[in-house]
Amino acid sequence: MKVQGTRVGAPIQAREKSFENAQPSMPAEVSNATPEDKFLSRPKETIAGALLAGAGLGATAYAMGGVVPGVIGALVGSVAGGLVGNNLPQLSYDLKNFKEYRESKSESNRKNEEFSEKTLELKPLGKEFRLADDPVGDIHRAYDGYDSSRNITGLLAKEGRPDEPYRVAVELANLRPGAQEDHLSTRLSMIGGDNALELKIGDEVLVAGRPTESDKVKVNHSGKFNQLIVEIDKSLLRETGWKDKQPLQLKAATLNGTQTFDEISASTNDRAEGKLFRWEGKTIYQIVTDRFHNGDRTNDQNTFPDNPNRFHGGDWQGVIEKLDYLEDLGTDVIWLSCPYENDRDFMGSDGYHGYWPHNFEKAEPGFGSKEKLKELADKAHQRGMKVILDVVVNHTGYNHPAARDPEFHDWFHRDGARNPFSQYQLEHGSLGGLPDLALENEPVARHIIDVHKDWINTTGVDGFRVDAIRHVPSDFLRDFDREMKDGKENFLTVGEVFWNDHHYLARYQKETQDSLFDFPLMQALKDVFGGNPEQSLKDRWTQFNETKEHNMGQAIMDLTKRGGSSMKKLSDVFAYDHAYENPRILSTILDNHDTNRFLTHAGGDPAKLKLAAAFLFGVRGAPSIYYGTESGLQGQMGENRKDMEFGANPELHDHFQKLIQVRKNSDALQLGTQTELLAEDEAYCFTRILPEREVLCAFNNAEEEKTLRIPLEKSQVRDGQTLRSLLDDQKWQAGDGYVEVKLPAKGFAFLDWSNSETA
Repeated sequence: MKVQGTRVGAPIQAREKSFENAQPSMPAEVSNATPEDKFLSRPKETIAGALLAGAGLGATAYAMGGVVPGVIGALVGSVAGGLVGNNLPQLSYDLKNFKEYRESKSESNRKNEEFSEKTLELKPLGKEFRLADDPVGDIHRAYDGYDSSRNITGLLAKEGRPDEPYRVAVELANLRPGAQEDHLSTRLSMIGGDNALELKIGDEVLVAGRPTESDKVKVNHSGKFNQLIVEIDKSLLRETGWKDKQPLQLKAATLNGTQTFDEISASTNDRAEGKLFRWEGKTIYQIVTDRFHNGDRTNDQNTFPDNPNRFHGGDWQGVIEKLDYLEDLGTDVIWLSCPYENDRDFMGSDGYHGYWPHNFEKAEPGFGSKEKLKELADKAHQRGMKVILDVVVNHTGYNHPAARDPEFHDWFHRDGARNPFSQYQLEHGSLGGLPDLALENEPVARHIIDVHKDWINTTGVDGFRVDAIRHVPSDFLRDFDREMKDGKENFLTVGEVFWNDHHYLARYQKETQDSLFDFPLMQALKDVFGGNPEQSLKDRWTQFNETKEHNMGQAIMDLTKRGGSSMKKLSDVFAYDHAYENPRILSTILDNHDTNRFLTHAGGDPAKLKLAAAFLFGVRGAPSIYYGTESGLQGQMGENRKDMEFGANPELHDHFQKLIQVRKNSDALQLGTQTELLAEDEAYCFTRILPEREVLCAFNNAEEEKTLRIPLEKSQVRDGQTLRSLLDDQKWQAGDGYVEVKLPAKGFAFLDWSNSETA
């Protein structure tokens, strides 16, 4: 699938007409059916397979039983060989993909088992020793399996007493177990005298190219604090001409061989100013533009507000008019629907959602112009909010002119239906009958990349949510990701892989995107907090159809049971966090445009939604709110994209607003490492840890009051110290290695601690 040669600047073959202005001469159709010529789609391979297998099986049968068995064997062998020959590319591709999946899964599990406890415990440096958190230069993904560990997010240093080692900490986005093995290489430069002390830290520590003595330099790859903590004997520094109390100029960089990926520098006299925008932990608000707010009725084109399948009239001006609402709620990131002109009135439906592109280059006229989208992004930026766009790279709309123009026949796959368990068919088959783009072909890939770079350049958006990447070749996704970030600082890509296998999902973060949606956690949150004993068979059947292609086992369980699952199911989900490059940047959700509304799933019980929301805003990741969830919108699939109802449920809205503000004001809730402290059927507690700061998040899913006795063995909190509520004026005191927390039915608490807290 890898396209040969570079795509940068590669010309598209000259044509009399462009892809977006093709001249259709064939009728649009839903091409999900298997083509009639499927069996002979690869005639050479089919004939070769039939001849070889027919001859082989026929000869064997003849030798064993004579002419009749020989003829039968030849016929059977020919049919079987023809089938295999015709499908050989698919079989080869799927076997290769499965082998890579197994190797990746095995390697991830091995590292987690071998390195989880293998660490030299060095005490982290405190917050007051933070020098810088604003890396310089472009950060390029390495795609080596540990690329998120390469993203430097801070630099700390502490000189200490003359007889103590000089301590330096390089803070990294995420340090998984085993990240130091073969993958992580950090260069630390310390200049204080006439010469620089250069440390290169990987599997072993080198000083100026030679191995150091173990008593001169100590290193800890601390997964608990996501820091590379280094202790340097001051005698090494003094050899360079440095004198005690003299400022040092520090520089840390991440390397892949000789190539520098990101770099951070500071003087030990500096202090961090907090300039870096960290996507981890930020609150995302998902807007289906057409259903949010109609701010400009002059751009309405054949709107049908009472028809759930047609355009209703929401637009970018409407989002601009509601920026006060979004800012007041606490939104960090606005996620908007795909911006392109979309199909209208295809079999009685419109592409109001944005996923049926009719012209990738033009803005959807019902939403506004590209200038209006830029105005929206600029005004959001003025309020400190980022904007990301939903984008489609896998397919076009049914009525896209090029899909019906024979001149662009080779721009599309013609493989028809798809099998969700065949990676080849997922990438070559039709998603919902939509024309599938042949992204392995150079002109196709170049066009899709260029048109999306233009959207970035003309509108100033800050990231893309990339639709349906499970159906897109990884080679293209890597090229797409790299080129979108070229010249655009801190650009985010979030991929949609609607599947529940952690290791399968993790490969996409490892190889193609910054972030993913955490669908396994979404399903667990629905099961644990949204269980509905009164759920009808009809509703369970709807849910089964929603889940079956992504996780058949889960779908069958949903169909056959009612009521909630044990909270231990959450423990099972987080046990796989080691598989991901950076779980703290995964987008966590309760529901979205492709699922039943959470409140509907929970039988309309707001207490269940409130508790699930509290969990969402305590847990690692970047929480994403689907528009209207904070207003109590309900709906099964097909009814889950109703028009936004502002002010419909003030109590629920205030609950979400308070949770968002609590998270926004807590670095630990946004960025802290997550560690489980308690897992029971009806109670759960985890802690979010930063050096000398911590927030314990406790939940009671029972229908009655419950007292949780939370062990503190894995926490920084010690006996006699006080924890304070982030939600009200409650306090708790630790004792005997525990803290006891009384919670009401469906209740929760966020317990804040810092190292200065005592009895």
